[in-house]
Amino acid sequence: MSTKATLGWMGVCALAGLGASFFFDSFLSDPSTEHIPSESLVLQTGNQGNDAILTISEAQRMKFLSTAVDKANPESGACRGERAFYQGIMPGLSAFWDIECSNGRSYQVTISPGGIGNTRVLDCATLGMVKCFVPFP
Repeated sequence: MSTKATLGWMGVCALAGLGASFFFDSFLSDPSTEHIPSESLVLQTGNQGNDAILTISEAQRMKFLSTAVDKANPESGACRGERAFYQGIMPGLSAFWDIECSNGRSYQVTISPGGIGNTRVLDCATLGMVKCFVPFP
């Protein structure tokens, strides 16, 4: 399977609570986005968005997650990604990513499964019992 086939689906991620949307596909299919050759990966998590994020470079992953944070929290100031962390995927196939921003704030980004899904962004400082930057067991 080619990288383009893996990344060619049109997914609109609606950001919870704000009604803002962006085209996941346009980011992932952008020619400037560096992809890991799909021949070297066996990614079948059941969550196409997560599989696609796993195939892009670390820099592009931080850019994608930072964009999701900025769209969900425009009042919090720009998030320039300093570190991206994959917590894992839950039985319902929602994938959890964390992003540390240069402004000192950190966020958890949840990527729901399916071609069209919801992306939820939560401030790590408000998550309570859930810890960011800790892998799921």
